[in-house]
Amino acid sequence: MAEEIRVLILEDVPLDAELIETQLKREGLQFTSRIVEKEEDYRRELAEFQPSIILADHSLPQFDGITAMNLAREITPNTPFIFVSGKIGEDFAVEMLKEGATDYVLKNNLTKLPHSVKRALKEAKEKLEKFKAQEAIKEREEKYRTLFEYFPNYVVVLGLDGKIIDLNHAAAKFSPLSREDTIGMYFNDLQSITGEDSVYYQELFSRYLNGEEVGPFESRLISRDGEIRLMEVYPAPLLKNGELLRFR
Repeated sequence: MAEEIRVLILEDVPLDAELIETQLKREGLQFTSRIVEKEEDYRRELAEFQPSIILADHSLPQFDGITAMNLAREITPNTPFIFVSGKIGEDFAVEMLKEGATDYVLKNNLTKLPHSVKRALKEAKEKLEKFKAQEAIKEREEKYRTLFEYFPNYVVVLGLDGKIIDLNHAAAKFSPLSREDTIGMYFNDLQSITGEDSVYYQELFSRYLNGEEVGPFESRLISRDGEIRLMEVYPAPLLKNGELLRFR
């Protein structure tokens, strides 16, 4: 079932309002409409009717389209606003488009109106869907960041070259440098490994960075206070669509 279209018409000439509705119906648009001409009625319908789209004359005896557009941007900024007027010059129309109007249609060419309305509603829907998707991504990122930061174990994110991309609060407290200085350095620089162990760990680490599966291994790390701490490292690749993310 198609979503109901709610059309708010700002017009002081009843015949013109009727022609607008007739043209929309002629093109098969299913809608409910409200017609207003005074500012107080316009404000009320913005809040109560919650229009899907606004069709406004430019000049009315007690109100004007510019004020109506600015009120719509303030109260319902995502609602398309189309000027429908017989007295609108090209320069004015261009200026209104810059100020936030969605489109303009001349009253002597109302056959363009249904197409303009359909396009405006389609663009508004796509914009809303994009906004919701971005908000969902932002929410997931905030949840990930909170979990990442306050996870009690040390978590370090590495690029394929072994550079530290990020680290959580626990790891930052352990690092011999500040968090800002630790990011960008090589993970091996945090290790305290010499002799044969060094060669073994370097090879192990290199294999992991090249995409090979590597199980948990022990490593000695140098703390901020110079303490050498033995800990077990659990490598875990970051994947996207089944492929390894390649941080650089």
